[in-house]
Amino acid sequence: MNILDINGIKLPTFIGCRSWEKLQRQTVSVDLRLPYKVRPFKDEPDNCYEYVALTRNLIQEFESKHHNLIETLAQSIADFIHHKLT
Repeated sequence: MNILDINGIKLPTFIGCRSWEKLQRQTVSVDLRLPYKVRPFKDEPDNCYEYVALTRNLIQEFESKHHNLIETLAQSIADFIHHKLT
């Protein structure tokens, strides 16, 4: 199994337990590691991840949500990515 790394996604979101953190967006840097199976390669769009669209959808999904803990945000991101790719 191979891995596609997408590094340095700048995700503006609400993160933290303090009152000011709930009012002000903070930028979180996200790195993704996406596994993919090796198969005969074809140079066609149907044969690849649409990682630009995936990144855009990730930002749209989380820019207005609030999480108290970074661990909860990480789990929510993992769940979102899993849902989008399956």
